[in-house]
Amino acid sequence: MKLAIQIVSKNHYRYKTKQFLGIHTMKRRQLRRLGYVVVELHYWEWFHLLQETWEKKVNYLRHKVFDSIPPK
Repeated sequence: MKLAIQIVSKNHYRYKTKQFLGIHTMKRRQLRRLGYVVVELHYWEWFHLLQETWEKKVNYLRHKVFDSIPPK
């Protein structure tokens, strides 16, 4: 399985929305067409973890990645 992790910052969105800019939508679509499972790490989710322990950060990433994998 191919996995792509996309770090999403606030600059990837249209102004004052949570709608992706065209280039980032296109990137995600092209990766999916190439057979990748795209996992997006949004800045507002990660920002809350900055004060947390290393274990909580790793646990968050583990759940984010493995919950994105489709079952066979």
